[in-house]
Amino acid sequence: MVVADLSEMQVAARVDESEIVSVKPGQRVRVKVDAHPDHEFTGKVLRIAGIPQSQLGQEGVSYPVVVGIESPDKSLLPGMSASCEIEVAVRDSALAVPLPAVGKKKVEGEMRDVVFRVKGGIAELTPVELGITGEKVVEVVSGLSEGDTVIVGPFKVLRSLEGGEEVKTELKGEEENADRGSGSS
Repeated sequence: MVVADLSEMQVAARVDESEIVSVKPGQRVRVKVDAHPDHEFTGKVLRIAGIPQSQLGQEGVSYPVVVGIESPDKSLLPGMSASCEIEVAVRDSALAVPLPAVGKKKVEGEMRDVVFRVKGGIAELTPVELGITGEKVVEVVSGLSEGDTVIVGPFKVLRSLEGGEEVKTELKGEEENADRGSGSS
């Protein structure tokens, strides 16, 4: 017989080695359980294992992280699949641009994070300082102002763009801008 205490549910998550340095016990976690696609559970990081795990067929390693689910639902059962989003940083107000707007270019002899800002129909290479990176957007700490229009495009197009070139602006709908962050087009 197997006895399980369903009043305290935990998720055994794996976090990639490039992200684990940002994870700390006590951080808030959003948990999506595959069996409940329309419901999001909340939890917090309980423990981080110090011994990495390798995945077959993958070069990198991941670290086991135990997430405690707050107020677990009785329909959660041991062994269910889940995915977690760990909140490693929060900013109440931030200027953000879509990730595909940001690239790296050599500026004054050094590699810098850059975006192409549109001024008067001309692409202007603009060095930026980045902050928190999310799944779809990245915070711009300096280099842009709210209301600036930035070029978002395929990487191969932005890589060949140099600045000073004439561009045609195509604004995205309100819904897309809300998903991508303020100050971007």
